[in-house]
Amino acid sequence: MSKTVTSRQILSILPIFLFFGCHGSPPFQKVPEKPVRLRLAAATDLQPWLGEAIEKWGSEQMPALTIQTIYGSSGQLAAQIRAGAPIDLFLAADIKIVEQLAFEKIAIPESVKLYGIGRLVLIFRKSLAPKAWTDLDLTDLKKLSIANPETAPYGRAARDSLEYVGLWSKVRDRIVIAESVRQTLQQVLSGNSEFGIVALGQAKEAIQKNTEFGYLEIPEPSHPPIRQGLAVIAHADQTESALNSANQLADWITSNQTTKLFQNHGIHRP
Repeated sequence: MSKTVTSRQILSILPIFLFFGCHGSPPFQKVPEKPVRLRLAAATDLQPWLGEAIEKWGSEQMPALTIQTIYGSSGQLAAQIRAGAPIDLFLAADIKIVEQLAFEKIAIPESVKLYGIGRLVLIFRKSLAPKAWTDLDLTDLKKLSIANPETAPYGRAARDSLEYVGLWSKVRDRIVIAESVRQTLQQVLSGNSEFGIVALGQAKEAIQKNTEFGYLEIPEPSHPPIRQGLAVIAHADQTESALNSANQLADWITSNQTTKLFQNHGIHRP
């Protein structure tokens, strides 16, 4: 049997609702937004300077971004992305790599952008310095390190340069293949190789800390331009916030705000 609630009964319970309304959780309390997690993959010629700049940029966003960066040769990173690695933004040392990912519908086509032109150098101990980089075969060369030409754009450019000046056949049996251009640099700094062909920015950073080393620039006509490109990657675990943030970060990287940063580390801006 149903009961009818009278106006007197309603008035009697109204103070209870008012009490809880006044003394419960504060009205309109804003729950703090959680930081967005962004996963970035980058070529090793950008390590570690770009990662530091990106982390600072992320901390200044609203809400703040937590950015996790992994480094590797561009070809190896592309293979991991194809295998399903949850990467939101990919900075490759060769724009053709991200263009191919866009063709495969893995990268978002309209997000592909050129962010810099890399430059190549020969690094060595000053005591072994050749008069010109093309004089490698006239030095006491036992080992020359380059990144893997099959997976690392800087390694491919190194091989192209050696072939262009006729040195590849002369020094081929003394070439040590590294996984990445970063590992190439480490092999020279550790003394495992007398010479290495690396990115200009890496060489500049190295000689600031190790004054016994020097470098010679390898002119661009000896190899195709190292056109470095980025793209936003779409994947199953990606949130809308991460996708938006990846696009914002890509815009910042390619903006005039970062021109000086890239140029200071040996990468020309387009």
